[in-house]
Amino acid sequence: MRIVYRRRTVGPVFSATTRNDKLMYVMLTLALVLGLAATVDANIAGAGYDYRTTVSPWFRSIISFRPDPALMSGVPLLYQPHALSALALFAVWPFTRLVHGNASGEPRDLRPFRERGATGPGPKDREEGPTGPGSSALVCGRLHMAPPAGAGRTRNIGAV
Repeated sequence: MRIVYRRRTVGPVFSATTRNDKLMYVMLTLALVLGLAATVDANIAGAGYDYRTTVSPWFRSIISFRPDPALMSGVPLLYQPHALSALALFAVWPFTRLVHGNASGEPRDLRPFRERGATGPGPKDREEGPTGPGSSALVCGRLHMAPPAGAGRTRNIGAV
């Protein structure tokens, strides 16, 4: 919920939100609500249902490219759309910003928003470390390595 709050309240983050991101939030909410409803219906209001004997093997059969629809035949009604909504969410996952949550060491909703252009700062804009070329310094809390002396200028591919 914090990531949705941040996306709606921080101006630059909100303006960077794409249609795919919005679709992903709808699909994520649908999968969560259906899963919660299935659990409440079957296990709290009902007599209980062990999904590990039917839904889990069905999901493994999908992943192993040998789907067995017979495993889902006796499953309570709410588990079926929940499983399908989760598969749909997995299908759109790579096309949303949520995929970046897997690659970062720090939580996405706690780090500051950084606008990223097509290119970074050029070599002349880069500050050298505290003792000159080849040194390292903490820049914005991250270790920054200056280029070794005599490395020459690198071509900025994004520039025209």
